[in-house]
Amino acid sequence: MSERALKREELHIFVVAFSLLFFETALFHVLKFTSTYLAATSTIGAAVLGLGIGSLATYLYAPLQRQPFPRLLLCLIISMFAASLNVVFAPDYVFFSPLLILPFALGNVCITALFLRNNSHKMYTFDLCGATAGVFFAIVAIPLMMTENAVIAILALLALLAFYLAKEKYLRTLFLILFFSSCFFVAYNVNTEDFVLEKVVQGKDTGWPQKVFWILDHPQFEYILARDNLVSRISVIARKGNKNQMTVCFDGIGNDTITRDGLLRWVNDKRVPFMMSQGKNHRRVFAKNPRIFIIGTGAQGVVKPLIWLSRDVRMIDAVEINPAIVEIMEGPCFEASGRAFQGLSPKVIDARTYLRETTQKYDLITMLNTYKAQKSCGIFGEPDFIHTYEAFETYFEHLTKNGYILIEERDITDQSHIAIFRILNTIFQVLEKNGAKRPQDHFFITNTWTSLEKPRRSKYTIIVVKKDPLNEAERNFFGEWSDFHQRRKTGEVTELAYLPGRKLDNEYNSFLHAPKAKQASHFGSGVTITPPRDDNPFLFDVYLDRQELKTILFRTALACLLLLVLAIVSLFRRVKGKVKLTLLYTLYFGLIGMGYFVIEIGLLHFYQIHMGSPTNSFIFILGALLFASGLGSQLAKGKEDRVVTCAIAAVALLSFYHLLGRDLAVSLTGSQPMLCNIAIALTVIPLGMAMGVPLPFGLEKAKQNIAQTSPAAFLAMNAAAGTFASILTLYLSVAYGFSITFALAIIIYIVAGIVYWLL
Repeated sequence: MSERALKREELHIFVVAFSLLFFETALFHVLKFTSTYLAATSTIGAAVLGLGIGSLATYLYAPLQRQPFPRLLLCLIISMFAASLNVVFAPDYVFFSPLLILPFALGNVCITALFLRNNSHKMYTFDLCGATAGVFFAIVAIPLMMTENAVIAILALLALLAFYLAKEKYLRTLFLILFFSSCFFVAYNVNTEDFVLEKVVQGKDTGWPQKVFWILDHPQFEYILARDNLVSRISVIARKGNKNQMTVCFDGIGNDTITRDGLLRWVNDKRVPFMMSQGKNHRRVFAKNPRIFIIGTGAQGVVKPLIWLSRDVRMIDAVEINPAIVEIMEGPCFEASGRAFQGLSPKVIDARTYLRETTQKYDLITMLNTYKAQKSCGIFGEPDFIHTYEAFETYFEHLTKNGYILIEERDITDQSHIAIFRILNTIFQVLEKNGAKRPQDHFFITNTWTSLEKPRRSKYTIIVVKKDPLNEAERNFFGEWSDFHQRRKTGEVTELAYLPGRKLDNEYNSFLHAPKAKQASHFGSGVTITPPRDDNPFLFDVYLDRQELKTILFRTALACLLLLVLAIVSLFRRVKGKVKLTLLYTLYFGLIGMGYFVIEIGLLHFYQIHMGSPTNSFIFILGALLFASGLGSQLAKGKEDRVVTCAIAAVALLSFYHLLGRDLAVSLTGSQPMLCNIAIALTVIPLGMAMGVPLPFGLEKAKQNIAQTSPAAFLAMNAAAGTFASILTLYLSVAYGFSITFALAIIIYIVAGIVYWLL
């Protein structure tokens, strides 16, 4: 092959890998918006399974290896568009949907054919460099132009590449039309927002979480604006003809409001039981203006009552992990919110990172907007590091002697009800560790129903916990506050759930006064309220059967097993007399496929708590890992075979560092988040370089020892193992924690090294 042709194929694999990685990220992000986090997570498995199917198809059907590249790109463009329609118009039918699998299968047909025709090291390098570029494009493009427009921009890129490569006049004309029509759509929609997701998404209005923003299903609402990023999509809607009160949605779930109303409207906010106003008589539990730390500002619903409580916005420090909220509240919605954020200047960072940097002590730390969207403890959600045992230890360390923590959770399902008691148990145990003799004397709890028509869906539990026991004056204030709100006729109902000194015959009272053993078994067998830890930060994980996860794991295992069996059978039919060697190669590629995914996801979990936000973790960890793997492959090219054994040994040793000593790099950076992110990325790069060696060496060795085309079948097996690992890692992380799951990856790589030695 000529040098020019080789460089062209390097460009091919780079662009296809770039497009596929971005598209996977986009599908994950949109499904969080149109469906649930669990549905979004399933796209990882669908993507990797599609890659395996593409490799197997290339192996079984030889003409695919010689198929003109422009025609494959045309099929890829059409399939990506169809998958996008699936996610938007049928978000309830995405688990292993053929439409979601097809783009990745077609994309990997292109990639596998290039692997077979060229050196595996070089192709693997450009494959991973393209994937790395796809990660960074997602980070930039999604906030800049929103996901739907960025996806169409990717289709335009593929159409442009196909136009450059096509020789037939009709194909060149077709690709030119696709390119200009895609560019026109992006330019038009960025300016008009006529086809934003909020206006076109359809879905079922059943169960929790209800996606209240679907304009087609809720014609009483109208779209105001939207902002997008990899944290969550923020939408602002209003009832038609009434823009004086707008609803802010986090990933499609209404969570906050924007109004011009002044602070006085919130003087008797039932979520903030530290103040009470009767006419002109304004009372507070605090003797002086309190120093407040807000975890999760949301739009304005939390900010306004807390500003009134503090009497001085300069006494408030606030963090909001989603930059879109800060942008809209300081920008287009500044006046519409009555200038709610004036003087506030929230930091766009997660609370744990912020508190690690400051020595400030607070009179009040609030967690009133931390249940938003997919973070509800009533549904399967993301890792949650703000409700763990270690988190509450940090909060108490940053409280003054008479300081309080204020928590709000939605008690809308049996699962969320149990999770609330898990929070209580966590705080109870932290108080005991801190020397509290009677932790139950530190609590004040209320329940509020915002609607009497649907009481189960409108119940909110407010938990107040004080660093020191509540004194008599504070107990009297909270008692008067409870009596006052129980008498008020506002269309809502508030009841006292727990207060030291009040005799209440209810579940909260019996739980907080029960011995530790009875607290642990409060909900009987099959349920756990053991405090979540940073190593296992899944607050919603209260049912020990984990049936929801097991069902997905079982279905994934069946799909992967089918792909694996097809790959093995097809390989045996073509390669005879090498059964033992073929099985060893099968085991090898399966192990490194599983190991790579478990380590990748494990690193994302380990470092999310230190990197300021999930987005930072995604950028620095995944980007560094993919790029370093490609670099490691290229640097190892031409080396002796034993370099693989050395690389696997390096993977094991470096993984032990991330398992046991990962806090070292964090501690050396002090209070500089960006330096922390860079330092963590630098520790990931050596591991990524070592992880980039085993696959291309194995593929080249398979070409020599099995058959020239056998790498296609082995790539399918590698992908099948990776697909299973993506869901298995999630299950093991929830059930046993990040560390045990990550340790499994080390064992997998060690076994892979032994197998390679036997080849």
